[in-house]
Amino acid sequence: MQADKSARLILVCENSVYMRPYNAKRLMVCIDEKSKELRSEVRKPIRMPVGKEKPQDSAYKRENTANLFMSVETLGG
Repeated sequence: MQADKSARLILVCENSVYMRPYNAKRLMVCIDEKSKELRSEVRKPIRMPVGKEKPQDSAYKRENTANLFMSVETLGG
């Protein structure tokens, strides 16, 4: 039942909001948010020769979190 409601909502949005032509007086701005974990290394990293990729250690110390926000006015280019 819930999946059917979600599918209908997506269909309505795609057919009404996202299909509108560009209008400089009514901008369509898309906004997204993402939470990221901030980490630090607990062991000294291995030095690698130039051009080689630095190996990633699975051991880390969790420092904090940060929220990233992005807004894009897609139709304007």
